[in-house]
Amino acid sequence: MSRFPKRGAVLLGAILALACTQAKADIAPGKVLLGNDTASQITSQSDLSKFKPAERILKTMKRVRTPSLEAPMKAGTPAPSVVPGAVGGQAVANTAPAPVDDGFAPQNYGSGGVGNINHYSDNLVPLNVTPTFPYRTVGWFTFIAYDNNSYRCSATLISKSILLIAGHCIHDGGGGSPYYIKSGTFYPAYANGTQPYGYATANYVITTSGWYNTGSLDQGYDVGLVVLNKRAGTTVEMGNYTGWLGFCYLNCLQSYWQLTQLGYPGNYYSGQYMTMGQHIEYSDSKDYRAGSGMQGGSSGGPHIANLGDLSDSSTSKGSYPWRNIAFAATSWGYIDQAVKIQGYSSTSGPANANNFKGLYNAACTRARTIHGTGSCNLLP
Repeated sequence: MSRFPKRGAVLLGAILALACTQAKADIAPGKVLLGNDTASQITSQSDLSKFKPAERILKTMKRVRTPSLEAPMKAGTPAPSVVPGAVGGQAVANTAPAPVDDGFAPQNYGSGGVGNINHYSDNLVPLNVTPTFPYRTVGWFTFIAYDNNSYRCSATLISKSILLIAGHCIHDGGGGSPYYIKSGTFYPAYANGTQPYGYATANYVITTSGWYNTGSLDQGYDVGLVVLNKRAGTTVEMGNYTGWLGFCYLNCLQSYWQLTQLGYPGNYYSGQYMTMGQHIEYSDSKDYRAGSGMQGGSSGGPHIANLGDLSDSSTSKGSYPWRNIAFAATSWGYIDQAVKIQGYSSTSGPANANNFKGLYNAACTRARTIHGTGSCNLLP
């Protein structure tokens, strides 16, 4: 089902009927949110079921030629431009859960798409790993939409106070400013009601001009950013506790890229625990696609190059050395649950149409206004 019934009929139509207009290079107007609105916050266990997974789903399968694994990369494809992240790690007393021995060992849900490029494997992120870097940069994002209903997505920090998220998690798509959310709250490393780093409320949201004006799926512009207030009860930005991922801002839609997906899909553990998907992602010329068993609630979650740490003593290193770099956000899936494929909008969009540099700088300018110039660095 669509997140918002009022406007969902447009999004449930056959993907072949969607407009193919590329997003403009300018950015959409953002929105400052009310800081004292607590409606989007989790105040009790009963709230856990209040926030429904936000999702964007397609009714029919677009006929896209599945690329061959042997196909060479396009000649002259520019390399991605990225900004590195940071580990963080300011102490938070008595908040991170201890190692768990409750039967929730890592579980592999099997492989889908066996024998083709949509081959994937999903698993639970171990509960004692969730509150460690880089996983703790990812969490629940709960929000009150323009229609006053409560929803949730996945999101990740890409600076001390800026979240990368799907555009549809902060704006219904098309129709301009009235369809931005009213309030939102981020819970990094969330696990079944446990909030090891507390929470921070949303102060400002902004999406791409393509999503703001049209809201069409599989067009590459379902991307948004959220600027957070300081961690609740402190005078410190959330990223000082959790760290943040690096991010790609230019040439992010490559022919193929091995990326790790993180998020809180509602079909795994009712969205209460962070799960991980491993797969090769490939371009359909607008979005990334890949095999995945994740469903609603995974929207907005990051797709990360070289997740984790690695010390390599080899004299011949890999061709892409940057670690923990967010390339995309989970955007859409199919109504037919037998189709284990999702779509992911890269940060830069097709042919860099999302102007992610401008989008990030707008969010960073707001963050610097709230928190000071040390909150983030503007991209030159």
